[in-house]
Amino acid sequence: MIKLVAPSNSASTSGSDRIQRGALLKRLAILAAVILPLGCESARDHSRAFSIAEPVIEIIAPPTQRPAHEGFVAVEGAQLEYWDTGGPGAPIILLHAATGSAESWIYQQPVFADAGYRVIAYSRRGHGRSTSEPLDPQPAHAADLHALMQQLNIPRAHIVSTAAGSIVAADFALSYPERIQSIVFAASLISFRDPLVADARHRLSLEDVRRLPPAVLELSASYRYANPEGAARWAEIESRAHHPDAPAVPALNQVTFEALAQLETPMLLMGGDADLYLPPSLLQDLAARLPSAQVVLLRGAAHAVFWEQPRAFNDAVLEFLTQHN
Repeated sequence: MIKLVAPSNSASTSGSDRIQRGALLKRLAILAAVILPLGCESARDHSRAFSIAEPVIEIIAPPTQRPAHEGFVAVEGAQLEYWDTGGPGAPIILLHAATGSAESWIYQQPVFADAGYRVIAYSRRGHGRSTSEPLDPQPAHAADLHALMQQLNIPRAHIVSTAAGSIVAADFALSYPERIQSIVFAASLISFRDPLVADARHRLSLEDVRRLPPAVLELSASYRYANPEGAARWAEIESRAHHPDAPAVPALNQVTFEALAQLETPMLLMGGDADLYLPPSLLQDLAARLPSAQVVLLRGAAHAVFWEQPRAFNDAVLEFLTQHN
């Protein structure tokens, strides 16, 4: 089922509030399926019901972070910075965008930790304070994630990824499916090698779109206007996130939606309806190729859905993870 949900006005929600809003969304799904047409043949062939709520502008101050151990993990040819809230809960590993780092998850860290999870984020080689040696070829990001899990004694984890982080998550899932409890793919094309995505990049003129300033590309106009402080904080993190001289990093697999659809791993696809990379019609086509995945579309959000609408994002993730603990 595709849920089309709107932001609300705080960073976290109680369990009873989530249940009440979930019941409302289920009631709205019937109406939404009637009034919201699907835009392509593949979407009609694999239709989902939408849940709709009216959008509002969400302005949330960054919440107080929970205590976390910070350090570096040595992997082949690199030192990866990470933080880890610890504790006995099921692990969640957060995979950042190309414009992000371990620093990007300030709206998720306390909410997921307070929900009882052990929350871990790290900066991939070429990002944040992580360092890498000039190896040729560079080890794959998916191999780095596997090494990090081994060193942190994490046999299995929920993977919550966004944008380019989802490309790493998909590659990791194909190589190490036994290490994943569930995957969230947020605001991502997931595979640049799949023919669907190659065609979409051409249709959407993504090579031209990528020339836009990062904040314009990844944050919606509504968010930038209504929350200039939040936009400035995002831009501050982005400005130091990616090393300009970082070498290219290969994948372990030829990632395609056909290959991902063969996995038994529970998946959640998330997108924002103002995303220049992943408009709702394309999200619908991705969903058609991953028919067992749940899908949530956030109303009014652009590419940085986890940042623009943290409460809606966090609630959707926690509801999904609860089903797969």
